[in-house]
Amino acid sequence: MQTQITCPSCGTHFATQVYNIVDAQRTPELKQMLLAGALNVASCPSCGMSTQLAVPIAYHDAEHQLFMTYVPMELNLPLPDQERLVGQMTKAITEGIPQEQFKAYLLQPQTVLTMQTFMEKVYGTEGITPEMLAQQRKQSQFLQQLMSTDSSALPELVQNNSDLVDETLFAMLGANLQNVEQSQAPQANEIFVQLTNLQAWLYTHTEVGRQLEKQQIALRGFQQAVQKQGGLTFEILIDHLLANIDNESVVDTIIQMGQQGIRYELFSHLTERIDQTEDAALKAKMENLREKLLTIYDELQTQAKEQMTAAQETLTLLSQAADLDEALKVNAQKVDENFLYFLSAQIQHAESQEDSARLFELKRIQQAIMAEAEKQMPPELRFINQLISTDDLMQQQQMIDQIPAEERPQMAALLQIMGAEIVQSNPGLQERIDGLQKLLST
Repeated sequence: MQTQITCPSCGTHFATQVYNIVDAQRTPELKQMLLAGALNVASCPSCGMSTQLAVPIAYHDAEHQLFMTYVPMELNLPLPDQERLVGQMTKAITEGIPQEQFKAYLLQPQTVLTMQTFMEKVYGTEGITPEMLAQQRKQSQFLQQLMSTDSSALPELVQNNSDLVDETLFAMLGANLQNVEQSQAPQANEIFVQLTNLQAWLYTHTEVGRQLEKQQIALRGFQQAVQKQGGLTFEILIDHLLANIDNESVVDTIIQMGQQGIRYELFSHLTERIDQTEDAALKAKMENLREKLLTIYDELQTQAKEQMTAAQETLTLLSQAADLDEALKVNAQKVDENFLYFLSAQIQHAESQEDSARLFELKRIQQAIMAEAEKQMPPELRFINQLISTDDLMQQQQMIDQIPAEERPQMAALLQIMGAEIVQSNPGLQERIDGLQKLLST
């Protein structure tokens, strides 16, 4: 829904998009925006200032049976108007739920009085406790204090607040740097330099910073080696695991980044290295590493089998459904990333076998899934999805030209959030998304 606002900084009047309904399963992009603090945030097209808007919200998470509504007190809505608004938002969420999935908790949404409580409940579904949030608020305030402190006073300030200097603080600082780098605000460059200098100082003068910098150097070296080789090899994975064998966090991160390389053949290469090692202490560490990798390999194999079985069951169910669209609605939670990967593999197999009947059926299901996914998206997210799916540069430009200038910062923010998720599963789209960001910024 579009609404008109006035920038509190420069007084510019402009239109912005607001969202009243967030469903964790139907619109996961909106949940991610909410968690990132980007939902219902308006960016002024003139001065670049971002403003958090007071917007009524209904939130639903079927997985955690959480259904709640929040109406900001600052709106000063009379009680009858509040009740009518809550009723409308409740209806918007419940009317799309099939009868067989309807549960008792949906009959009466929780009424939340403050945004802090609202966010604590949402973060709770991610395993983030109120205590963890309180710590993050302290760290956010501490980061602002660091930014406004002269460099000569930083050592004492950091020493007095050593409990706040951890990996989360550095993550917050990195997020701030990224946001400022993409900002069009007049003072963005100045703030970017300030944050960069602060980050460099913390890396150099804190134990956490020095450890993180070592980790980043190690991980960057691993990534560069993979890029130089044109892909991950057993030798690269083993070389970098052994080079960092005394740093458990780096080893764990490299294992996570190189998960696709943990195959049966890896263990013969690693065992050969172990047999060639004469240092008893190093040999013991390498054997422990092999045991860790074997455990992960077994877990991945078990997980892959379970996922394939579940995907096959879902595909059979959809293939036999009398009403495919209805079957997709009822089984929406089963149509996840693993299922889509399985479906894509089945399509490729049908193509290689020239099985036209099977290929037609599989593509029918794939197209129905894409159509249903687009229906569930708000218009703005649907537009971003179509934009990313468009190959032609001229057509992309024509689509962007139709967006009013004052709405482009919001679209750029949505593209950033959706693009980050898409690139995780399809790195090849990174260049296209970067190009679209530039088009939206011009």
